[in-house]
Amino acid sequence: YSSAEQKKLVRLCRCLVTLPPNVPIDVLGAAANVSKDFIVGFISDWERPLWYSQDYIHFRDEPTETWFKGKFGDGQGDLKEVIRLITPLSHQYVYVARSLPSLLLRACEYEELEKLAESDEALPENIHLAEQKELKLERLRFAISAMIRSRKYLAAMRLSLLAGDIVSES
Repeated sequence: YSSAEQKKLVRLCRCLVTLPPNVPIDVLGAAANVSKDFIVGFISDWERPLWYSQDYIHFRDEPTETWFKGKFGDGQGDLKEVIRLITPLSHQYVYVARSLPSLLLRACEYEELEKLAESDEALPENIHLAEQKELKLERLRFAISAMIRSRKYLAAMRLSLLAGDIVSES
């Protein structure tokens, strides 16, 4: 591989270890700034350790994932960069909207998570109302956890009331 391709491979692997399993190829490509063909070629080169099906990729087993994480890290800098790159995709992909709260919590971006939970921003377009409600509750759950971790109990209580409002809207 050339130097430029090696940098792409490292970026791809860092994104792969950062994002939750069953990563859509399009999301991985956007986060790593590589083409779908590049990803498919990478998967073909590795064959067995990576599983690719219906435009999703994940590690085939725990030892492989552990090796990748040890080799390519799962650092805060990478995590924050991946969050920055995939956030604009949340309007397109339910996967991104579902992943953002947990990624923000892992990155200790508590204020950003609180803002996300209180808004309708970064929700996918054209999803069913029930799924939208589920995504909002998931955001609130992670945000409440973040507020408790940061000892902002009043904010946690306020977010809990918002979650109660959403649940009672049935």
